[in-house]
Amino acid sequence: MITFSGIGIHTGKNCSVEILSSDSGIFFTTPNGRIDARLSFVHDTKLATTLAQHQASIKTVEHLMSAIYALELNDLEIKVYGPEIPILDGSALPYLNALKNFKKFPWPILPIKKPVEIKNGNTRIFAEPQDWLSVTYHVMHQDNILESFEFELTEKNYCEEISPARTFSFLKNIKAMIKNGFGRGIQAGCGFIVADKNEEIRVEGLDIEPSQIFELQNYLIISNEPPRFQNEMARHKILDLLGDLALSGKHIHGKITAWGSGHRENIELVKRLSIN
Repeated sequence: MITFSGIGIHTGKNCSVEILSSDSGIFFTTPNGRIDARLSFVHDTKLATTLAQHQASIKTVEHLMSAIYALELNDLEIKVYGPEIPILDGSALPYLNALKNFKKFPWPILPIKKPVEIKNGNTRIFAEPQDWLSVTYHVMHQDNILESFEFELTEKNYCEEISPARTFSFLKNIKAMIKNGFGRGIQAGCGFIVADKNEEIRVEGLDIEPSQIFELQNYLIISNEPPRFQNEMARHKILDLLGDLALSGKHIHGKITAWGSGHRENIELVKRLSIN
C-alpha cells in the first residue's frame, strides 16, 4: 500500500489517498461509496475530470490515472479521504514513482479505425488511424500557438518526457477560477502560473517573490522552481489527455493532434472512439 497526502488544487482542502492492490479493476472508494474508473462515471470536466457514482464523487483524477495508464496497471483500489486527489507538485511524477512496483497487466487495445474530429469553439482534437499511440499538443493563446510537443507513448518516454510536467494556470484566469469555486489550492509549489510579459504580477492571497518569476521566450512563469521543460505546458496537457484516455479502460492506438483542448474535448473524444 502507498499513501499520499496534500492539498486539493480546486477545493483547497487537505486530501489523502491510499493505493493498494485489488482483484476487481481500478476503482476509488470514498466515505460515500465506490466509484469505478470508467468513462460512464465521468460527471464533470470543468478544469478537471470528476467521477461520480451514486452518492460518491471525486475530483481531479487525471494525473493519477495518467500514471496508471502509462504503466498499464490494473486491479487497484484507491481509497480517497477528501473531495479530490491531492495535487502534490502538480505533475504525475510522484504517483508514477510510487506505482512502479505494482503488477502490470497489458490493457486491451482500442484501435482508431477512422478519423474522428472534436471541435468546440477555437479548440480542436483530430484523431486518425495508426498502429501505436502518439499525441501532438498545441497550447493556444489568443488564437496563436504558444508552444507544442510531439509524443509517442512508451513507458520510458512517459517517465522522462511527460510525467514531470506540472499543471498550470494563466494569471488572468485565476481570479475568475476562484470566484467560480476552482483553484482555491493554487500555490507556486503545486504547478506554475503563466503571465504575459507586460502583465502585472499579482495574485490575491499569494505572496510572490522576485526569485519565483522566470522569463521564457514568449511569457513569464511564477513557480517555486525553474521550468522543467521549455514546453512544459504542452507536455502537461498530454499528461492530462492520457489520464482521460485511461477511462476508456483500453490502450488507444492512433495519432491524436490537439489544439487548445481540455478535459471536455478529451472525454468527448474517448466517447466517440468507444462508439466507433
